[in-house]
Amino acid sequence: MSTYEKFVRMLQEKWQIEELPESPLLRPDDGYFTFSPFQDTEENFDSLKSTSSIFVKYQPTIRKLNALDLTNPLNLNYQTTYAVQKYQRSNQIDLIKQLIEVTREELFPQIAATEVEITYPDILHAYFAQRKFDFKLNEVETTDRYLCKLDILGKHYYIKVRMKFKTGSINVVDFVLVDYDSSDFSSQLDSIWVENLIDLLTENKRFIFDEAKYQSEKAIVSKYTDRPRDQHVIINDVRTVLKVMSLGIYPAAKGINSNAGHKHSLVWMDTGSMEGLKNASTLIALLENITGRIIGSPYLELLKRGILFKEEILDNIEYRSGQYA
Repeated sequence: MSTYEKFVRMLQEKWQIEELPESPLLRPDDGYFTFSPFQDTEENFDSLKSTSSIFVKYQPTIRKLNALDLTNPLNLNYQTTYAVQKYQRSNQIDLIKQLIEVTREELFPQIAATEVEITYPDILHAYFAQRKFDFKLNEVETTDRYLCKLDILGKHYYIKVRMKFKTGSINVVDFVLVDYDSSDFSSQLDSIWVENLIDLLTENKRFIFDEAKYQSEKAIVSKYTDRPRDQHVIINDVRTVLKVMSLGIYPAAKGINSNAGHKHSLVWMDTGSMEGLKNASTLIALLENITGRIIGSPYLELLKRGILFKEEILDNIEYRSGQYA
């Protein structure tokens, strides 16, 4: 059973659940990629506001194709997220509390209630004063970080939930009070959950690519580097390139294809040397065998299209990418 199936079954045992259709990862407009499970659900907050069900959406996302924050070992370009939404207006405090409790008890029983921290803006002080929590409550100043910008009328506020992880904690879910009314504490509810972070806590692993579903890729990459950061970068980039190519996007000079070209090149430049390039060639060939997908050389594709010439390719091979220095 997949993580998403376990997640939905967990919710179905307590609530009436309806699943929303997945949005296409490659969008038909100029937005390039779907970057959030909230996309394509805006109209539901109006059209389904009389419905008492809780709605769940499974959504692969690409938020930024080329930016990768190497100071954050949990950062990925391509990842799967879930949305849990309640369109009917009500005081959502009990639902939020129950969603956290059920998730912790069913998926992360090793985490005590006191090891869960809810951070919320001080404008919601009275909201959280309604109930007693076993969780740690952390009230902070209402800054832009806690103001959610949506194409929906009203004021919307983030509530961030962190759970203990190794020597620190990780942000498991962000709730959003949609169109919040402080006079009666009513709102609609949105939330975003990240599948990799659920698996990280469930499996109690140190790094995302230590998770069970990535072991075939990690076994290959480990032959060429044992550094966790390098493994993270290479697996992240190859997975992203595979997904982008599966959408029919190949390197080109303009638009989304130019971004794809840069990401393709990074797969080959992660190692930054001729010897590294040979290793990368072998690595990609092995990944092709395992996945059954063709990655191929981005440089060959660029040569065919007359975008790059042999001299430029050699320069690229010798160049050490500053992004991963």
